[in-house]
Amino acid sequence: MASDRRPKRRGKWQLELYKPIHIKKTPVVSLVGGIVRSVSAELGQNLRKGQRVAVVFSNELAEAQSRYLAAVAALDEHHRHHLRTIKLVEIGAASREDLEMATSQYREAESNVSNLRQKLLLLGMSAQRIDSLNSSSQISSEVTVPSPSSGTVTSRTVNSGEVIEANKELMRVTDLSTVWVVGQVYEKDLATVRVGSGANVTSDAYPGRVFRGRVSYVDPKIDPATRTAQVRIELANPAQIFKIGMYVNVAFGAQGIAITTPVVPKDAVQAIVNQQFVFVATEKPNEFTLRPIRLGPESNGVYPVLEGLSAGERVVVEGSFLLRAEWLKQHPQGPQ
Repeated sequence: MASDRRPKRRGKWQLELYKPIHIKKTPVVSLVGGIVRSVSAELGQNLRKGQRVAVVFSNELAEAQSRYLAAVAALDEHHRHHLRTIKLVEIGAASREDLEMATSQYREAESNVSNLRQKLLLLGMSAQRIDSLNSSSQISSEVTVPSPSSGTVTSRTVNSGEVIEANKELMRVTDLSTVWVVGQVYEKDLATVRVGSGANVTSDAYPGRVFRGRVSYVDPKIDPATRTAQVRIELANPAQIFKIGMYVNVAFGAQGIAITTPVVPKDAVQAIVNQQFVFVATEKPNEFTLRPIRLGPESNGVYPVLEGLSAGERVVVEGSFLLRAEWLKQHPQGPQ
């Protein structure tokens, strides 16, 4: 077990989603209207970016492909006509005005194809699929809706068989790898909190563990009713252990720096000749070093370590008594 950190000052704050506007919490939108053929993503499911979440049948998509094919055919005709006109001008069989008109029609056809291609891209067709579209037999009325980002499905508002309009939100994908702790800080305490300062976060759901966060926002406005300002802390969420709506404790120190002290569980501490020790893990497996430490008063089954141990060092908890017995066999005189 790693030696933990214990804040000296706490306040209970609610945990909310970390949600930068365009990255962390992303709506999944169908860019075409039509009938939802299938929905393959369920609430709570983890998705990869680009993974298919739904299929929509859309007449709008089929019509856009038909217009694109017609525009491509028209462009090909205007291109041939433009080349013929150039040759005719060279032999004096066509005027410069004829060439200018042919050039204008050719450029207009190019622009039309470009605009219709962009329309297909906006409707969800890939560039590769558009490039391979050569005949009406290849026209498809189904569009695949991909997940725009990796994350977890946290809401879903559509089912198979529903008729939807274009730009309909089907679900939301949320990146839960990072969360925001959102709370209110009293006006008199704001001097201890600033953007970039550290914070220690603990939760009753994970006793004995302390998580390190960073202040990412301090509201410049004071609530006149409560005399508080909102503060947000960015917090890593390994294995998604923090859930939406959980309550956590937050600790700050003076000048916005969280004050921390290493702590160890009571069972990790062994007394030898009236002195307290812990067994500290080394880089080699199953090898430990006996380390003398100075402790503060016990609180909730853990001791603050005043000297002898740094936060983050790993100590033995289960089995430390057996290690003590084995060590005393090898060192009957005790620590020297």
